[in-house]
Amino acid sequence: MIVVIGTGAVASEITQFFGNIKGYLEYDYNIEKYYNHYKFKQPILGDIDSYEFQPDDLFALGMADIPFRRLVVEKVKAKGGIFATLIHPSVMLPDNFFIDEGTIIHPNCIIEANVTIGKLNYLTVPTIIAHDTVIGDNNIFSASLLCGHVTVGNDNRFCIRSTVIPHISIGNGNTIQAGMVVTENVKDNTTVFHWYKEKIYSIKDGKTIL
Repeated sequence: MIVVIGTGAVASEITQFFGNIKGYLEYDYNIEKYYNHYKFKQPILGDIDSYEFQPDDLFALGMADIPFRRLVVEKVKAKGGIFATLIHPSVMLPDNFFIDEGTIIHPNCIIEANVTIGKLNYLTVPTIIAHDTVIGDNNIFSASLLCGHVTVGNDNRFCIRSTVIPHISIGNGNTIQAGMVVTENVKDNTTVFHWYKEKIYSIKDGKTIL
C-alpha cells in the first residue's frame, strides 16, 4: 500500500488521483497546517524519522520542495524503503518508453515514443514529454511541454506552462519560470525568467489604436 510522505498540496493531489493510500508520514508541527486543512481520511502513521517500515509499504513523495525531497529520499533509502511509480490510467503511453522508480504522472499527460524518465519525477496535468527525450531524477513538471530530443538533468523545476523547444539540453538545479520558452541550452543552477515589453493594439475602422 502507498504511504505518502507529507500532507500538503502535492499529497492532496496524489490522494485525489491515486487510490490505495495507507496513510501519511508527517511531523507534528505540520498536522494542523496541512493534514487538517486537506481533511485526509487516512491516518497519520508517524513521521519519516520514527515510522517503522512495513514489508508492503511503497512510498510516494508528497512535497514539492526539491532539496527536501532529496533529504527524504536519503532517509527512505537508508531504511530500505521503495518508492511507488504511479501513472494514472488516462496517461497516453507509447509502446517504447522507460520510467524509473518513484515517478508520479498525473491524469491526461502524454509521453511519446522513445522517452526515458528517471527516478522520482513529478508530472502534473497536462504535461507533454515528446519523443526521444531523456529526463534525469527528481524533476518537477507543472503542465509543461518538452519537445523532441530534449535532455534534462536532475533537480529541475519546470513551472506552469513552461516550454522547451527541440534539441535543448538542461542541466541540474534549474528553475524554468512560468510561461517561459527555453530556446537555448541551460547549464546548472540557473533561473530562466524574462518579460517582454508588450503593448495591446486594437483595430478600428482600419486604423491601429494603442
